Amino acid sequence: MTPKVATALQRFKILSIAESIALIILVVLIVLKYGFDKDVFPLWPQIHGLIFFVYFLLTLDLGFKARWKPLSTLLVILSGIIPLVSFWAERIVARKVNAGERL
Repeated sequence: MTPKVATALQRFKILSIAESIALIILVVLIVLKYGFDKDVFPLWPQIHGLIFFVYFLLTLDLGFKARWKPLSTLLVILSGIIPLVSFWAERIVARKVNAGERL
């Protein structure tokens, strides 16, 4: 693994976990807002959007540096929109990139 790929993987792992946590918080806040009429933190959707955008960019960066197939890159990006799936995707991506496998 080249140093560029290792650095990109480290950034991806951090943002993948942050995105997962941010998405779980967003789901809880949506349930509170529409299920219980409690708008607890109205700015969270924008904050989550920013976190997801950075996750998107870092996934593309890792995908280009590790020479992933376009479909694999897209699937990893899409894993960030389903709660808890990006935790699982982060583990798979880290294992495969560390092993030198191509996604």
